[in-house]
Amino acid sequence: MSIEIANSKRVIYDFGMNDGLNLPYYLKKGIKVVGIEANPDCCDRVKEKFSNYINTQQLVVENCVVGPLDSKEEVEFYVHRFHSVLSHFPKPSLRNQPNFRTVKIAQRKASSIIKEHGIPYFVKIDLEGGDEQVLEDFFEHTIIPELLSVEAQKIDIFFKVLKMGYRLFNWVDGAKVSRDYFNTQINTFEGIETYSFVRQSAGPFGEDLKSPWRTQEPFLDFLLGTRMGWKDIHAKLH
Repeated sequence: MSIEIANSKRVIYDFGMNDGLNLPYYLKKGIKVVGIEANPDCCDRVKEKFSNYINTQQLVVENCVVGPLDSKEEVEFYVHRFHSVLSHFPKPSLRNQPNFRTVKIAQRKASSIIKEHGIPYFVKIDLEGGDEQVLEDFFEHTIIPELLSVEAQKIDIFFKVLKMGYRLFNWVDGAKVSRDYFNTQINTFEGIETYSFVRQSAGPFGEDLKSPWRTQEPFLDFLLGTRMGWKDIHAKLH
């Protein structure tokens, strides 16, 4: 399957939705928002808080593990007992296992979710260890969103994004989002408005970013001089 780019759809995907901290912003930016989250408790909270958007079908919640297979057989997902954002699909180390509990959840490929819900305008990926697998799945199925954001714990992520054909790059420091983007100007369907991003959210994307977009070599130089970690690489095609 080859999926072409179509900006008019304005479908936004939040892979790793967690408690929905990004949704108020994404719902201002997208005609349709698809939140993907494996933790069923998080999905229940989102469904309750954003029920109006779900009823109008502007928001869709997919409670599943994003993995390498589409399978009816449920797999074990590891829910962190104290910090839901640290929950993940790969089995934690033996030392860390007491911090997690397991739940059985259906597994789906990222590409099959895209096929079901529509061509992506923007995709945010933050799956605590599953990010590279999603990028490889996108590359295999020629899914190239106009705008992309992915957590970059290591520099290898940049080369996978580069392989997909992106030409311009940017950066968001997760620890500073609520400070750097407090009372900031964002573009919405109803015009420009002031918006404050909360702690633990992924922050803005696209035209709402304050920092400059860089081409491949200047951005790589920037990455090599920056400590990786709780940071998101942003990419766009043009």
